[in-house]
Amino acid sequence: MATSVTRRTLLGLAVMAVVVITFVASGAVIQLIFTSGDYDKPVALTVYSLTLSVLLLACRHYIHMPDGQENPVEASLLVESGTAVPAEATWPKRRLVWALGAMWFASQLTYNISLKYTSVATNSSLSSCSSVFTFIFSIVLLRYPLCRAAPISAVLMCVLGVLITALNRPSPKTDLAVQENILGDSLALGSACCYGLFTCCLKLWVADERMVAYVFGMFGVVAFALGVPLLALCHVTGLEALALPSWGQFGAMTANAVLGSVASDYLLSVAVILLSPLSAAVGLSLTIPLSLVVDSTILGLHSFKGVYMLGSALVFGAVVLISWDTYNIDLEKEAEVVSPQARGQEEPLVHCGKSS
Repeated sequence: MATSVTRRTLLGLAVMAVVVITFVASGAVIQLIFTSGDYDKPVALTVYSLTLSVLLLACRHYIHMPDGQENPVEASLLVESGTAVPAEATWPKRRLVWALGAMWFASQLTYNISLKYTSVATNSSLSSCSSVFTFIFSIVLLRYPLCRAAPISAVLMCVLGVLITALNRPSPKTDLAVQENILGDSLALGSACCYGLFTCCLKLWVADERMVAYVFGMFGVVAFALGVPLLALCHVTGLEALALPSWGQFGAMTANAVLGSVASDYLLSVAVILLSPLSAAVGLSLTIPLSLVVDSTILGLHSFKGVYMLGSALVFGAVVLISWDTYNIDLEKEAEVVSPQARGQEEPLVHCGKSS
């Protein structure tokens, strides 16, 4: 019979597969809105997309996880603190939700802006560097073991794969193809850093995946509070003039926001909690080969060198390695939690035997 860790791992991997497909499709749609859609407003698009996350507040009572049981691994984290935490105290504080919302807003904003200056494939490669930042933040914030060969090897494989794909820049095929530059690379790396910090804080502050709908619904409120002043500032400074989209542009933005932002962001957060921040970050690296196919074959925007496939293979190997290592760590934590409970049930029987 499968253990709870096995069920959570399989569910997390299935969710990650959906997230990878949705992310690549969303990135392609956003880039098309900027180019052929003729609505070059990344700040407005980001604010609108993230604000729609408030829909999760209305739907949160209808969203249920298949595994509704308490996670012994998460319970162990509370036990290790040395204090008994009541159920209602496990909900994240409002200030923590606002901090998470600000991190997510920064990650999404820099990602969307970077799509103006990088291809979907190259953007996916650079964004996959989030695994490096997640590895660092996991050691500092989550106290993950440092001296383990598997995660270090996986991160190095991922970095090498990312460098191979990033250094072999694609050649534009059409006038609609994005001309890449260093600004786009920097923004994509900045987005990866924000994402790495966000996922670790999410794992630390939100211990139950059933809270994700509420937390991400509140992100819509945070996005509106931060986005409106930012839009006004960009308009005044001339960085991005305010302009209403056409009905066609509005429809594409709305569909992409609901499917590519609200739904995928929710599923990504569930995957982070079911697996681990590092597993989710490296799992997102699978967007590299998929975005390559979309960019070169489906959209026909860029042509890529054969060495690009080597980088994709390294990233895929990193995904398998880090997922397996994290699975073993969670099994060890589950065993550490179950063993003391089993000993606690046996001790009263021994004590009664002695007293009689």
